Amino acid sequence: MHHFVDGYNYLHRARLPVPRRLEEARSRLARRLAPLARGGGAVTIFWDARGRASAGVPGGSDREAVGGVEMCYCPGRDGADGAIRARLRAAPDPRSIRVVTDDAEVARAAKQLGARVSSVAAIEKRLAGRAPAEPADDDKPPPPGPDEIAGWLRYFGA
Repeated sequence: MHHFVDGYNYLHRARLPVPRRLEEARSRLARRLAPLARGGGAVTIFWDARGRASAGVPGGSDREAVGGVEMCYCPGRDGADGAIRARLRAAPDPRSIRVVTDDAEVARAAKQLGARVSSVAAIEKRLAGRAPAEPADDDKPPPPGPDEIAGWLRYFGA
């Protein structure tokens, strides 16, 4: 199973201690998620990087590896969310990919493209040894975010 992780979403939702330097926070998360890559799996963490130049890699990102985890820095307006969707559309078998996010829009798009989706809490439980090695798909998508709620309110004229 290849895990696509919505990086800043994971950092925020997992409420992990955040060091002063953002680079250290990203490296710590990569080391924390590295066990997901054992046994033939893979982990790619997607980071918004709006001020960073793209290397022209498909999915629109610069890349580096930290402890066996691929880190993708995704510039542009769509950032990490857009890169996750692009990589899913380009994947030969999206069912072999698990997207880890609590962002309702990203989760919905991933499911529509055929990927599995897990919440940050489900992966944290797995890493802590309190969940099965391969979590079941979450039954419900995460709750809508403020932008989605505002969009529905505008749609219904409220």
